[in-house]
Amino acid sequence: MTTFFTSDLHLQHDKIRGYCNRPWASVDEMNDALIERYNERVKPADAAYILGDFALVKSPQEVMAFTKRMNGTKFLIQGNHDRFTKQRRDDNYGFVKITPYHEIKVNGTKVVLCHYPLLSFNGMHRGAYHCHGHSHGSLKRDMTVRRYDVGVDCNNFYPISFEEVAVEMAKVTFKPVDHHEEM
Repeated sequence: MTTFFTSDLHLQHDKIRGYCNRPWASVDEMNDALIERYNERVKPADAAYILGDFALVKSPQEVMAFTKRMNGTKFLIQGNHDRFTKQRRDDNYGFVKITPYHEIKVNGTKVVLCHYPLLSFNGMHRGAYHCHGHSHGSLKRDMTVRRYDVGVDCNNFYPISFEEVAVEMAKVTFKPVDHHEEM
């Protein structure tokens, strides 16, 4: 099993193609390409954490139409455009869990998951990583913080594996932003 991260698919959001210079001629073409690329990487036994802005849809049926096409055990970290999560449902739209913030351990490393980039986060001085989306690559990467934008616009429209995140985190020279020191 591999753990993957992605964010900001913005399925069914036609205007995102222009906002982010996405290369597809229509929203349907974008939806299909993003799901195809997702499934190229994420296999049925894998875990996939989608860090917000999954789809701009209103009905549960629209959400389920997308999640049913996608491989893996899916978790949604809510983003500002995931308005469909405001509707109370028992089945979670095909996601195992929907939450605004989540912490996991992968290969002994804590990973803090939030749609929004955080300057300071739990365990950062103990080697934790922070994965986020929201900024679509517009936030300059700070090479003193173990923080990574997993959004599709930053990763050639593919999810990124924990191992790939770890390679990026190895390039960071950690510098504390508060009174804590690296332990």
